[in-house]
Amino acid sequence: MKDSHDWASLSALLLGLGLPANPQRVLIVEDDAYVREGLANGLRRLGNAVDTREGVERSELPLTGFDLAFLDHYFLSKSLTGVSLTPELRQSCPQIVIVGMSSEAAKNDEMIRLGANLAMMDEPTSHLDAPHQAWIVGLVKELASEGRAVIVAIHDLNLAAAIGDRAILLSQGGVAMDAPAESVLMSERLDEAFGATFDRLRTPEGRLVVVPRVRMS
Repeated sequence: MKDSHDWASLSALLLGLGLPANPQRVLIVEDDAYVREGLANGLRRLGNAVDTREGVERSELPLTGFDLAFLDHYFLSKSLTGVSLTPELRQSCPQIVIVGMSSEAAKNDEMIRLGANLAMMDEPTSHLDAPHQAWIVGLVKELASEGRAVIVAIHDLNLAAAIGDRAILLSQGGVAMDAPAESVLMSERLDEAFGATFDRLRTPEGRLVVVPRVRMS
């Protein structure tokens, strides 16, 4: 994951997504200290008891008593760590919700296939050329068509609209708008949140495109 998050906004986002809001016990396994502690602090502000770990050794298993787990993609499979936490957690915590986290495009499909309830993708199209961006859009739509849940944090507004049918606009540490993606793009709240003026255009196929208006000095 990248270290570019507004963690107050992340807390608001988690609530907006309908993840259990009542205080619960949460496990975070992530080797990036900034991500690990930032996410933990946001969740603690929501009243959750949070256990953070840089990694998990086999001798520490089983892990019990957790309701929600955020796992870096390394810990969903045995490929790099030798320990796959998904089956372990599902056996010891039958009702657990597992969120897989990754900023690596190639890992997002793997996270879901390895048993995460939902994938949390951090800027998955960053530094990708157009064909690979299109691949990410197709991947998310494929997963959604299978009934999977995917959360994508992204700054490219037009790709956001192409990826999702629901958009949560974050601003000033809270949810500014939660609505169908096109409604968010059409709303004045978008301009207010970004501090910009957007022109709205339609492609010949009818797809909405937003373009920031250039300010001449």
